[in-house]
Amino acid sequence: MVFRKVIDLSLTLKNTMPEISPMHRKTAIEMTSTLEDDGIQRTMISLSCHAGTHMDAPQHIISGRTIDLIGVSECIGAAQKITLDKKDRDKIDDKDIPDTRDGEFMIINTGWYRRWPSKKYYSDYPFLTPDALDKIINLGFRGIGMDIPSLDRAGDNTFTNHKKTFRAGLIVVESLTNLDAIGDRFTFAAFPLKIEKAEASPCRAIGVL
Repeated sequence: MVFRKVIDLSLTLKNTMPEISPMHRKTAIEMTSTLEDDGIQRTMISLSCHAGTHMDAPQHIISGRTIDLIGVSECIGAAQKITLDKKDRDKIDDKDIPDTRDGEFMIINTGWYRRWPSKKYYSDYPFLTPDALDKIINLGFRGIGMDIPSLDRAGDNTFTNHKKTFRAGLIVVESLTNLDAIGDRFTFAAFPLKIEKAEASPCRAIGVL
């Protein structure tokens, strides 16, 4: 199989990443040995499973599968991207969602990824209304990917959208980036690390033309 182009849709993990919340450990990437001093480079990392571009598993919010139990075949499929012009705390409502499905993954580009790594990235992002999410589920998508850091509105600790999405069996990928670099139809893939019993994992997300 020959691909014309592969676009990276993942944020880079680094020490200067903004803190997700006080409940999440700050990302720490430490070089423990170097080529210059030790003849070999080794690096240790400590980070939240929700750092950067990541996939949530149902166990994040409800009793369900952990990230290691999500099959790789579930993490790839035809994507239908929508592009919206959304600002701080704007709603993404059902009128923003197309009336027909033309893919397996709904990819939502609000332009919010351009705010990375500002302090507002995790607090003032646009958010999906329950009606918008219902429409995505009812259209039959099996996954959703977004350039915002959460399915739920910032500060909403009821996690209504997360619960609804997980119960419907959808794959969830948050904090995508670079979505303007790819068209509206492509093959989407996001593969999480196989971390035993974890509720999420950073992933490398790509768009393939």
